[in-house]
Amino acid sequence: MGVKNCIFLDIPDQQIVYKEISDPSFVEIVHDDGWIIRIPLKEINQIKAANTTASLLSPYTYLYYKHKEKGVNDALWILAVEDYIFLATFSDGKVVFAKAYRLDEKDLKDIIEAFLREFYELPDSYFIEHVYIYYVDDGFFNDPDLEDKIMLPVEYEKVDLEKVCQNPNLSKYFTTYKPNEVRIGINRKFILATGLTILAGLILYDIYLRYNNYIYKNKIDEAIKKQVEVANINNNLQSRIMKLNMIKPVAMEIKDNNELISSKLKDIFNIVPDNIYLTYLQLLKNGLKIEGVAKERSSFLESIHSKLSRFYQQSGFKMRKEGKKYYFTATYKELEND
Repeated sequence: MGVKNCIFLDIPDQQIVYKEISDPSFVEIVHDDGWIIRIPLKEINQIKAANTTASLLSPYTYLYYKHKEKGVNDALWILAVEDYIFLATFSDGKVVFAKAYRLDEKDLKDIIEAFLREFYELPDSYFIEHVYIYYVDDGFFNDPDLEDKIMLPVEYEKVDLEKVCQNPNLSKYFTTYKPNEVRIGINRKFILATGLTILAGLILYDIYLRYNNYIYKNKIDEAIKKQVEVANINNNLQSRIMKLNMIKPVAMEIKDNNELISSKLKDIFNIVPDNIYLTYLQLLKNGLKIEGVAKERSSFLESIHSKLSRFYQQSGFKMRKEGKKYYFTATYKELEND
């Protein structure tokens, strides 16, 4: 069941985490798939002070709902509110990367490119094939040339806030805290917890007085038993340490190989200019294979090919033109040392 009035949380300080904490200065919105949005309570109280009747919804919750609704995995999801624009990517029911920018900081193309640069540096990133942009304000500027600028298909959609408020799949994630309500609840819980602690202490003290001698005897027996257990644990630890010392050289070799692969990937992506997008990259035994999209044929030859030729010899190259874009596939072999 929905609510009569709701608004988006138009604040940048919304952390994506995967573990709850007992901190009364934060509000946590737990999603069915286990990830959590953590928001400072003071930020929510400021918004509620200005609009006490509205329920609050995180933009990231809405974007995740649209991601699940469309069933598209290789996409960038964007929601423009009033002051901030929120961007997120999702995979396997989790948030891969999310970030908010002020709408007046830079134009939409620059915001998307800045977000993708950070996203592609993550180890669990993937190639973005679609961009979905949702906006609340009718004055939001839809750039008709955005697809050509970022070389990705873009879909715009106006958010019907009334339908959002009535959506039962979203209403369970509304934040409805009001100033002082949380503090009152915390005080009541504290008083109850203190009373239970005192009562438990009195019961334990009574038991202690009645069975004092019996407890001391058990303590001696337990101390002897623990000494034996500690000796056994030490023996087990020594055995495990010996096994780990045998495994360590193999683990270090695997670590060194992973670092070499990561270094090669970073070097390749660093030479890709803004007017070229890589859609596929495969590291071969003695070379590599790349696929991508360029605005001009000369862009590939003047940038990527010229720089890769210092370390690789080109063994195959194909390029085709579709509309205003050039799609290329190239394979390289490592140069043999003389």
